[in-house]
Amino acid sequence: LTDEIGQHVRRIIQSLPPEQAEVVLLKHWEELTFAEIAESLNLSQNTVASRYRYAIEKLQRSLEPFIR
Repeated sequence: LTDEIGQHVRRIIQSLPPEQAEVVLLKHWEELTFAEIAESLNLSQNTVASRYRYAIEKLQRSLEPFIR
């Protein structure tokens, strides 16, 4: 089940708009802060945070079947 969830998460991340996927990858795989992501992408921290929030909401919705 863990492998199945991992594959599902990877598919979801790949299906996100590129700017949202980029923030999620930088936050979780590169372990950057929102400030570091904002600086590296030349964006405001608010923009980075909102892209992250939208992406996480999509991930949560798509993972609901695994949680119930």
